[in-house]
Amino acid sequence: MGGLPFRGHPPFAFEKSSLSDQYRPDLNPDEYLNQDVKSNAVGRRRPADAETMRKDISGYLRGRQRRPQIVMNYFKHESVPYAS
Repeated sequence: MGGLPFRGHPPFAFEKSSLSDQYRPDLNPDEYLNQDVKSNAVGRRRPADAETMRKDISGYLRGRQRRPQIVMNYFKHESVPYAS
């Protein structure tokens, strides 16, 4: 066996297409928040350093906490009704 701990196919042997079928960011409300942060907190201005970027993102997320209606809209998308 050549020192392999398994017989037959490796445990994570799968076709590349099966991974893309399983990963569906449109079904995950977290991905809507990530896109919102990337588009609005990070994308509008380029921070000079990592600390500035951290402060910008933290401030943006604090603003989202104060406006729960926006966060609730992530769950109203037609592809994520299971999560609401």
